[in-house]
This record gives sequence, structure tokens and C-alpha cells, in this order.
Amino acid sequence: MDKEAIKEIIFNAQETDFVDFKREFYPKIKNSDLPKDVAAFANSGNKRDCLLIFGVDDNTREICGIKTDSLPSQDNLDAYISDVIDPFISTEIGSFEIEKDKHIGFIVISSTNHNPPYCIKKDCGADNCIKQGDVYIRKGTCNKKATRCDLDNIYKNNGSVNVKIHDDILVVEPLHFENSICDPTYGHIDLELTNERTYPVLIDYGVIRFFLKSFSVNRSIVSQLSTKNLREKPLVLPANSRDVYTLLFEFTSQDCVNFGFDCTGMLDHPILINTELHDMDGNVFYSDEKEITMIARGSILHKV
Repeated sequence: MDKEAIKEIIFNAQETDFVDFKREFYPKIKNSDLPKDVAAFANSGNKRDCLLIFGVDDNTREICGIKTDSLPSQDNLDAYISDVIDPFISTEIGSFEIEKDKHIGFIVISSTNHNPPYCIKKDCGADNCIKQGDVYIRKGTCNKKATRCDLDNIYKNNGSVNVKIHDDILVVEPLHFENSICDPTYGHIDLELTNERTYPVLIDYGVIRFFLKSFSVNRSIVSQLSTKNLREKPLVLPANSRDVYTLLFEFTSQDCVNFGFDCTGMLDHPILINTELHDMDGNVFYSDEKEITMIARGSILHKV
């Protein structure tokens, strides 16, 4: 997470289920709530990085700044987390100047931590109030001890679902389906989907994003081959599986104009894309961005 993204979060001045403001860094790290705060974020199931931000008053949202020498090194932070939390939680610690002579500190709790529940390994915190075996979870803007229901949900969602763009070339063209009156035009993309969970995941919605020089475009992923509408018949990813699936996305003749296709259906520049898929439990899975070549064929080019 870059500092511009952190600045935007600070200026929005809202604590959320993935942001916690603190006026100062923990005065005595070994007698602090740091283990509880870090573990609660890692157990929350967020699909994005979470942030502890130091130097912002958690009541007034005033930017008060911190002394950067109050922050531990990455090595010392990792060593302490390894000592008090099991399994280990990956973090990143850093600081930057946000206003003249005012510095912000932060700890990023990475969304790549996929092995909850993260438990307190030994008594720690002020007066050892954080006990060995405790499991904390972020609920809204509060860190709470996990309930049985929370633990059930953690185990249910344990393991990751990974999305990888398999194509180097995306084609937009008419597709012929059995019993169809006409041949509708779709873009199609091959995605490599890995489900590391112990139960099937049902994908019922998706988006593909195109990033061009001066604008971006979102288009819905509407179905899988052959003509299985995702809303009516979700894509089933079996437990502990990996496969490549062809998915169809909406694309229009006006898109061909806006993207800059020539009359032969070619672009003179590559395009950056990424995808997101939603499952029926409300989880969202993102691919990395990838540079691809696009080709358009057929009547969709009539405006070019």
C-alpha cells in the first residue's frame, strides 16, 4: 500500500473494519495491545490490506504526528509478532511526512495472511491481560474476542481462492450457440481459478476492468461457456481444485470506437486489465493486473 493511498484514508478520517487510528505508537510494545490489534485484523477475513495508522487522534482525527524513532524496525516487529502470535502474521511497518514536521507511522496487515485463526501464543499486553489461546477479530471499528460463530466462519473461509488471467490475447467476436436465433457478440477471457478451500465456491458475478491511457472501463462478466448465466447458474469451483474457465463479458460497438480499434479489429497498443469475481457468500476475489492484446471481429466493428 503506497503512501498516497494511506493519505487518502487519513483525509477521509473514518475508522472502518480495515483502518484503526492511534494518536501514538504503543509506548511499551511488550506491554501493549499490538498483538490483539494485529491478530484481530488478520482474523477479520478482509480481502484487502488492513492498516494501523499512528499519529492521528482516534477521537478528533487530528493529525498530530509521531516521532519516527518510536517505531520498531521491521525485523524487531516480525520477531515480536512471531513470539506472541501463532501462526506468524505478515506485516509491513513504515512512516512518511504528511505535513511539515509531522510524520505518520503505519503497520500494514497484509491480505495475504490466509491461515486463520491467528491465536495469542502466550500471555502478553498490560498486566498480561491478553491471554494465551485468545482469538481476536475485528468487528466494525472494534476488536473483540471471537465467538464460536466467528470461529465457525473463520474455518469455513480458510484457504484462498486465486484468480489468474490466463490469456495474453482477448478476442471480441460473434459466438454461435446451439438453438440460438442469432450469434451474439461477446468478449471471452480464460481465467485460471484455484480453490484451496475444503468446500466448493459458487461464482455468481464478475467484472473485467480495462485501463487505457486516459480512462478506465468496467464490463460485467455475464456467463460461462456455453451460455450459462452466472446469476441463474453460478460457476462451481470444486474444493481443492485448479482449472481454466472461459468466461464471457459484455462489449459494445461503441467500446470499439472508444478503445481505438481500427477497421480490421486491431489495436495499436496493449491494454492493462484485471478482474474480480464474487461468490454467493459475498466474498470478492481479484486477479493481478496484466497487459494483453485485444482483437475484435465481426459486426461489432460497424461504427469504426
